[in-house]
Amino acid sequence: MAKQIWLLQLMQRKSSLRNPQSNRWAGIFPARNSTKGNQMFAMKYAPKVFAELVFENDMTRKKVEQFALGQRTNNILLYGPYGSGKSAVAQVIASQSRDETAGWFENLPHDTFNGAEFEAASLARVENGWNLSGQPFAYAVIDEFDLVHWTVQARTRAVMDKYLGRHGLILTTNFLHHVDAAIQSRCDLIEMPALSAASLVPMCQRILQCEEVALNDADVEQLITSRNGDLRGVLRYLERLVERVNGEQQTQAA
Repeated sequence: MAKQIWLLQLMQRKSSLRNPQSNRWAGIFPARNSTKGNQMFAMKYAPKVFAELVFENDMTRKKVEQFALGQRTNNILLYGPYGSGKSAVAQVIASQSRDETAGWFENLPHDTFNGAEFEAASLARVENGWNLSGQPFAYAVIDEFDLVHWTVQARTRAVMDKYLGRHGLILTTNFLHHVDAAIQSRCDLIEMPALSAASLVPMCQRILQCEEVALNDADVEQLITSRNGDLRGVLRYLERLVERVNGEQQTQAA
């Protein structure tokens, strides 16, 4: 309750409003009046390249960078708590194969699947995408792989073996112990630790600057802490904050 009251007070602070003369981040993140201005923040500010990803430590950053730059190729299993950036990392690594596979995975964002809906027939779609990708090493992403039925996990092993060294899967999970041990042994395991406030403050400040809203680092850090480092939760809070600020600006201008 105290955190909710604090957030409401934070949103109501008129001292937090400003209209900066320039925006040095405009080339990295879309401005508020761009064509993507009506998108949810989770989509609008989703990382597109490795440099936009947020990591808790250099060890994790270096491991992911090897795959993002194509210096290393293999099946990957990203594991860690909710909101630690696993899906964002998977998307950035897999993006190298997206242009060629676009359109083959109907009603899905290219080569991305959700574990709760992944079944044996989905494996055929993965193979079709790989075979038609035209890439030397293409990835498919299965989020929340721990939700995939154990019989399908068993079949997935065979597909991983069939395409070993040619194409690969990027799997994400919040519960590593729910992923078949044989699957784990076929992957490079990369732990994604929970993100601290210190790690998230720079990203939040870039977003706020793009949205022409100013908060000091201490206030931003407190906001992040109230969401326990959950990246999705932080983005939702920022979105609510910006909506509130924009509403106050419109009221003042009326």
